[in-house]
Amino acid sequence: MSEDLFRKAKKPYVEMTDSEGKPDEIASHEAWTKHLIRNESVIVDLFHGQYKSTLVCSKCSKISITFDPFMTLSLPIPGKKEKYGLYYVPYKLSPDYSNFKGEVFLRETESILEFRNTLERKYGVSKSKYLVSFVSDNCVKKLLDQNSFYILDLKGVSIEN
Repeated sequence: MSEDLFRKAKKPYVEMTDSEGKPDEIASHEAWTKHLIRNESVIVDLFHGQYKSTLVCSKCSKISITFDPFMTLSLPIPGKKEKYGLYYVPYKLSPDYSNFKGEVFLRETESILEFRNTLERKYGVSKSKYLVSFVSDNCVKKLLDQNSFYILDLKGVSIEN
């Protein structure tokens, strides 16, 4: 459909180049102008865009910057947030301590650091003041660090008296 709506009958050859040290605004404008020489239509006007691509050579460290047109972008759809129950037990128990039970909503792909940030925002608990563990069937299953790497796997260690 886009080709049927081209405003130009002939498509001249246009060589695409990288930015060669030019400011992004100028390099972007030049690349878009070259794109329009071959692709001028109402579809391009409404649905095309441009993104910046930067590549660095791992051998010589040369940086190549190009501005490429796009018509579609693939964007991830965030997963559903699940409710997770939690218990907070401070390291130093005081005589007036009482159990604190709460809940947070997180996506399956979120890290322990994001969990800590959510707790800090929602309940005001400093993210560096506690240990995170998974408990199931009255047993501590896993202790976790901030990046979701397992520190210790405690299969079968009971937390019952």
